[in-house]
Amino acid sequence: MQLQQYGTFNDITRIDTSHLGPLPIMTAGELRQSQANLAVGAAVDKNGRFLGEVTMVNERVFVTPNGGTPRAMADDELLGFTQFANMAPEGSQTLEITAASPDDLIAQCKAKIPPHEHSAFALRMNGNFNSISYRGMTNDGSGNGSFTSFDEMEKAGSTHACTHAKFSLSGVFQSGALPEDRKDISPEGWHFHGLNETRTAGGHITDFVGFTGTVEVMPIREWHLTTHSAAQNREHPTSLLTTKHIMPIGQVSQANAIASAGMTA
Repeated sequence: MQLQQYGTFNDITRIDTSHLGPLPIMTAGELRQSQANLAVGAAVDKNGRFLGEVTMVNERVFVTPNGGTPRAMADDELLGFTQFANMAPEGSQTLEITAASPDDLIAQCKAKIPPHEHSAFALRMNGNFNSISYRGMTNDGSGNGSFTSFDEMEKAGSTHACTHAKFSLSGVFQSGALPEDRKDISPEGWHFHGLNETRTAGGHITDFVGFTGTVEVMPIREWHLTTHSAAQNREHPTSLLTTKHIMPIGQVSQANAIASAGMTA
């Protein structure tokens, strides 16, 4: 499977008061039209300010701002750092799992796939949680303050929890999958976003206890990273994507990945 990524996590972590967060680099409509059925990301405004955590469920794109209430995004709204993929039935495994925690879930997934595929995989989960915690974050100047670092904004984000709730989650796990000089493009470990069945709760998942349900697992073979072009600016934020890197993961050799894509990594 190919994981597509627009922008880097490092863009978001370099928040300052003159340019808050990443330049917008794609629209919610472009994400929907990509045929992705899994996505985690960040909504931003035209000044690059962080509007909230993005989740994709059933081909609809939602954003959770500070306050914790998700809303559907319009097609012309913008996203910065976003990881997305099309998890097709072929090549993926569907598991029935009971997991005590996110780390327990990851360990059980690893037990079902070969060791050479442990470094990075995508997941979609549907089921019931004894409890699940999630976060909303905003830095859009709407009364939530102006932050000088991502850590500061993260600490000010709203935190929420639901008990005995049914949620759909999607996300990525990666550990040691990226070259050392690319470690800043994505947070290591598990990264889940999700929504409850009524679309009234959800965002960036921070923890859960007692999951029972279905998990789709698909190893990531190539990590496609698109970064900002020199021409991209605040007046023309989207569709100016020229810098692309392909990072083979797991079994796929770099030579094969470059040859199959017809590009230079």
